[in-house]
Amino acid sequence: MRKLILFMLSLILILSSCELYMDEPEMGDVYVISIGIDYKNNLDSKNNVYKTDDLDGTIPDAKEIFHTIMKISERAKQPWKGYLLLQEGAAYDPVTLGTYEGEGIGKTNYASKAHLLQTLATIQNQATHNDLTILTYSGHGVDKTGEMVMAHTDADGYVPSIEALLVTPNELLTAMGKIDGRKLIILDSCVSGVFVPESESSLSTVLVNGIDDWYAKFWEGSGYNLPDLYVLTASALADSYEDPDSTDHSHGVFTITLLEALGWNHPHGVDISTIEPGTPPALRGSVITVDSLYTYIKKNQDLPIRWNILKPSQEYQHPLVSGGAMDMVLFRF
Repeated sequence: MRKLILFMLSLILILSSCELYMDEPEMGDVYVISIGIDYKNNLDSKNNVYKTDDLDGTIPDAKEIFHTIMKISERAKQPWKGYLLLQEGAAYDPVTLGTYEGEGIGKTNYASKAHLLQTLATIQNQATHNDLTILTYSGHGVDKTGEMVMAHTDADGYVPSIEALLVTPNELLTAMGKIDGRKLIILDSCVSGVFVPESESSLSTVLVNGIDDWYAKFWEGSGYNLPDLYVLTASALADSYEDPDSTDHSHGVFTITLLEALGWNHPHGVDISTIEPGTPPALRGSVITVDSLYTYIKKNQDLPIRWNILKPSQEYQHPLVSGGAMDMVLFRF
């Protein structure tokens, strides 16, 4: 009896010490694409053009995520390559609109759809099986359908059709899927849950699926494949909000909590290149994973994650993550 008790205790200790991670990969290079668009160079509706609302937190989102992931990559001793894609301010500069500088600190590319696709193609030609590619987007998501709205490329600011600016879930997931290695998409935009993909073993909780679809999927004989592409989003079919308490230095509610999870201390009015992130609260033992980021954000973001019938006017947003039973290691220290 004592032997059985000791065996059971040992088994419990072993199981409780395990995490459902993928096989521990060799940690290769890190590729980062950070996109921030404030839409302040759109003309108004009097000129018969598409007009989006200006956003204040998207540029700080992109710049500080870019810097923080760079610092964490260096701390994890993983070579880093970063692409910063911005549309900032009201300027209509045809050189800026068309120039593509590529990767590196101090190189800012215009956040057009063409430049995004060019960046993804460049990484596709370089990344290997052990590498990690992280794409972050802070901008508008189309109401109800969620497509990313990239910056226009007309030197006069004229936007004849929003359709030319959109990146659909299928476009982005397909382009990211062609990149070798591990991939993570992080979206701080309205209705961003539509980018969470279905898998062989699950249906989307955001896209419309009937009870018959869920029942059929449950009884399917297909196996579970380990995903190499994860998606972490600010919201499902709801809006994504900016920090209401900040005027001179705003962030998305989702992104400011993501930055906190990575150890960023959110300084105002300083050169961020001089700041080193602290110990990431999302650290689990010696690793940061997709689930550890999601868990921290869901627990600590300022807005509630559910609509409250007692407070119907209260803003809320519910972060989502894809993946499944297996978590994915992003950084190991």
